[in-house]
Amino acid sequence: MIGKGAGNEAEVFGDTPNLAARVQAAAKPGTVAITDATHRLVSGLFVVEDCGAQDLKGIERPLQLYRIVRPSGMRGRFPAMAAMRGMTPFVGREDELRSLLNRWERVREGEGQVVTIIGEGGIGKSRLLQRFRDEIAATPYTWLECATAPFFQNTPFYAVADMLQQSFHWEASHTVEQRLAALEASLGLAGLDPDEAAPLIAPLLELPVGTRYAPLSMAPDQQRKRLLATVVAWTLGAAKAQPLVIATEDLHWADPSTLELTQLLVEQGMPARLLLLYTARPEFHAPWPMRAHHTQINLNRLTAGNRVLGRSM
Repeated sequence: MIGKGAGNEAEVFGDTPNLAARVQAAAKPGTVAITDATHRLVSGLFVVEDCGAQDLKGIERPLQLYRIVRPSGMRGRFPAMAAMRGMTPFVGREDELRSLLNRWERVREGEGQVVTIIGEGGIGKSRLLQRFRDEIAATPYTWLECATAPFFQNTPFYAVADMLQQSFHWEASHTVEQRLAALEASLGLAGLDPDEAAPLIAPLLELPVGTRYAPLSMAPDQQRKRLLATVVAWTLGAAKAQPLVIATEDLHWADPSTLELTQLLVEQGMPARLLLLYTARPEFHAPWPMRAHHTQINLNRLTAGNRVLGRSM
């Protein structure tokens, strides 16, 4: 709960901020500690150290805490959980998988496709994506994935920035110069002029460019439009080299800027070898009209005799 305290500034009240404050107090300086409940939500995405059950002031029962050591390198919740817990058998989604594979064949023939997989949380959307990826492994393609999150709904282009960094194959040890070189190489392969495109994309990636390029001399709204057009052009250019799959999970949490770019790709991707894969919960309503090359797959609960064993993401 957020409200006004004794002064004019807003203050946060309730169990959650109280618990967060206790966990923060228990963490060693310069470290990040999380509860068992948070660990379950980010399972596999981070390497953690078990800190054991801790008695926290004002908390009735001891709480299991973990210290975040470093990112695990896994991208997306489902691959991370699969690596941690093992893959559940794929049962009962054969029709949906067949539909995805049919759309994939159209993409390989040069007809872009958009597929939105709708279903409640935990029903198997991510598991279906993973199985589809396994099925197309023998054919040349590029796979980029990203996921939105509720705490990044006000961060413009959060998922887009994550996706772009994948495509540039950045590593934590890379210097700014190495990252810029990878960015320029990727832009060049997509048929874009790095001197024009890099200054637009670099700020999105929080990448300092210094005096490497001529300064941008356009109004902020024009710069934003140019950025959107550049990312679309980069995507379509990349799809010319070989078929490209962009898988975005949890589109219902996407920030407005990511949704705007998504709509542009949906509208302009039809002539390219591009498969746009989205997952979302039932409350999501696409801001674009359905076209012939669009497919919506609605996942329902499996019956007791024909279900995926275990709980899929």
